[in-house]
Amino acid sequence: MLIELIRDNIEVIHVIDESDVDQIIGHLKKNKNPKFLQFLSVLCVCNETPVHSHQHSIAKKLLVGDAAKGALFKTKFEKEKKEVFVNTSEGYVALSKFVAINSFVLSSI
Repeated sequence: MLIELIRDNIEVIHVIDESDVDQIIGHLKKNKNPKFLQFLSVLCVCNETPVHSHQHSIAKKLLVGDAAKGALFKTKFEKEKKEVFVNTSEGYVALSKFVAINSFVLSSI
């Protein structure tokens, strides 16, 4: 619901600052719930217009340096099986299984 309140609302998007983004990324590192990524994505585009300040900040925090460790799932591609695997707390899981499990979890939220 919070995501829908923020989506395409530039005034609210500009109120959200670096410390708020840091908190969301902290939750993402602990929980790996895709809703946190959805929240961050809503901050990056408003009415199909890029919000460059958030895009740059979020990309840097998720992808660069030690602070980025643990924020996103690691993946690997196995050529023999022609399949992508996602590293979870239970080891590598086929992407198709990972998506099916998380789709079920998200539909119940």
